[in-house]
Amino acid sequence: MTYRIENDRIVFFGVTSADRIKVCSISGATLPVHLSMEVNNAILQLSTLPSDVCILILNGKSFKLIKPKQ
Repeated sequence: MTYRIENDRIVFFGVTSADRIKVCSISGATLPVHLSMEVNNAILQLSTLPSDVCILILNGKSFKLIKPKQ
């Protein structure tokens, strides 16, 4: 999977609506996020995430996200 960080969002390339995406807190609770889909791309708005460490899970693979305090 490839991605690009753009200002206050992350664009994931090659992702479709059939892919399973969720974001969890470090304690495992699922977080509400604003995720939008464009042609084979998923866009995650970072402004909706808390300033903390989160885990992004995409099709069973996990990635650590760290959003610094503003």
